[in-house]
Amino acid sequence: MTSVAGERLESQEFTIGSAGFKMILAATDPEAAARAEEDRRLAAGPAVKGTVAFGPESRVVAQLDDDRLTIFYVLHILNSARVPVDPGGPLILDLPRKVRGTTVLEGSSTQATANGPRVVVASPFPPGVTPVQIAFELPYSGPTARLEQTWPANLQVLNVLVTQIGGLDIASPQITQKQEITDQGQRLIVAGGSTIPAGQSLTLEITGLPHHARWPRYLALTLAGAISLLGIWAAAVARPHAHAA
Repeated sequence: MTSVAGERLESQEFTIGSAGFKMILAATDPEAAARAEEDRRLAAGPAVKGTVAFGPESRVVAQLDDDRLTIFYVLHILNSARVPVDPGGPLILDLPRKVRGTTVLEGSSTQATANGPRVVVASPFPPGVTPVQIAFELPYSGPTARLEQTWPANLQVLNVLVTQIGGLDIASPQITQKQEITDQGQRLIVAGGSTIPAGQSLTLEITGLPHHARWPRYLALTLAGAISLLGIWAAAVARPHAHAA
């Protein structure tokens, strides 16, 4: 038994395998406790003007399933201050107009809502991370799908993950490193890059997508149109002969 900063400590015994007993003295750090209490008080206070960013754990994930290309944005909106921050309004993320089925996924902050291709995250933002996870389908018609996304706040680190199926690959002028890994039997392409400042766009191409040739459909439509025209012409020619008869 001893005393640290006026706090009484008692020894606790822990058995560690066959090594016998190890004596441990534990004490709380009064300064850390005071800081934690101050953090709670500041977090509950009024918001101040400031900025937020998409933190380094944010990432873009592409997944191909039954010829449907789904994009996930796993976003950590980071407020590094100890008080709530208001960046001057909500954080508005406008997705490409051609996307379909935009959804804010479970586990996201209730501050996030989706309306068509627009996702709005209401302010103010509490200290720490505000999680927002978005999913949408990116339509494509050929072997390559192109994604262009403008970020309303700094994307501190570019992280991209793609499930590697067949000849799937990714390319972007903002990607500085790329490798293929295997995680629980699933092959993944993992790529990264540097900061993308607020107001600038990520340009990402997903290549090697399965697609079907268009010419059979165009040929069928052309033949159907020709047959229709032939039928109209035949009817027009036959009508005068019928009247003559």
